[in-house]
This record gives sequence, C-alpha cells and structure tokens, in this order.
Amino acid sequence: MFPYIKVSTFKDWKEMVDWYALLCKDQLKLEPSMSELVSGLKTKVAEQTEGLSEPERKRKIVEIVYDYVSNQIRYLGLEFGKHGHKPHKVSETCQARYGDCKDKAALGVALLSELGVPSKLALIRTTHIGKIDFGLSSLGLFNHAIIRLTDPDLEAQWLDGTAEYYRVGELPRMDQGGTSLVVGLDGSYQLEQVTLDPAEKNK
Repeated sequence: MFPYIKVSTFKDWKEMVDWYALLCKDQLKLEPSMSELVSGLKTKVAEQTEGLSEPERKRKIVEIVYDYVSNQIRYLGLEFGKHGHKPHKVSETCQARYGDCKDKAALGVALLSELGVPSKLALIRTTHIGKIDFGLSSLGLFNHAIIRLTDPDLEAQWLDGTAEYYRVGELPRMDQGGTSLVVGLDGSYQLEQVTLDPAEKNK
C-alpha cells in the first residue's frame, strides 16, 4: 500500500453531509411512474404479513424490499460525472432495471420508507482497501454504499443491495467492519463501524 494525499473543500463532516443530503434528497422521491411497483409491494406485504406481530411484519417488509432491490435491479456501475457521487432518481433506476451501489441503496431506502421501515443511506469504506484517518471530511474516502436500517425492532441493521446471493442479516466480507458514514436526508449523520460477524456465524 502506497501513501497518498487527500484534500477536501469541506471544513467538517456537517458541512459535507448537508451538501450531500441536498444532492440526494430529490433522487429518493417516489414518482407517479412507480405507482404500480409500490402498489404491488404493498399488496405483497399485506398478503405475507397477515397475523404477524409488528416486529415480524417489519422483518418481512425488509425481506420483500431487499429481494426486489438485490434480485430485480441488476448491478451495473456506470459512475460518470456527477453520478460518481449522486444516485440516479429511484424512478430512473426502476425503469432501467439496473444501477450501481448507491442507486440500489437509494431505491431500498425510498421503498422501505414508503412501507413504514426507517432507514438511511450508508457510505462505507470497505475493509479490503484499508483504513484511513477520518479526520478529513471527504466523499473520496468511501467506495461503496449500502442501507442502514434504523428501526430498533430489527435484528439486521445493514443491507447490501449489490449482494444478490445473500440473505437479510448477511453481509459480504468486504462490508463487515468497514467504516460508514450514515447520512440522513435531514442532514443528520453518524460515523460508525459496520457490523462484524462473530466467529460462530461461520459455517
């Protein structure tokens, strides 16, 4: 690993997150073109959650949304220009049926919110590219985007929409233990470590 230099025009994380939240806010709006999809998901939720407790209902909603985002939206990383940082509109991702990691994460957050499960975008620095000093506020420190679930009723707290062969509660090894910047569209943020599976989860 060679040393390198990072620079940023942001004085702190709050200033950067305010800018990034504004950049993303309109991208997560559910537009009329998505009404059929949303209606179909709500119908599926109603059919599959009848009689379940509220925590079980939320877990089922997460499973339904995760299945759609990870299996129905193909992963394709075309990160040109501003879309190197800015997700496409979720309606565009649905229409195209493909998107990169932040497109998938944005779509998942938007759908979960519509179905009553709170979540946020999480930018992460995956473990395979090494650790870095997070004293510098820069999007360039992160190379991946996933979903941070924020409902205390849910055991699983992270979802990677690009991991199509993983179940809810499972994360690729490169995600686990990575440092994340969890971004709320209201400008709130938190730097935290992505869950690292204990040894007993290995099979």
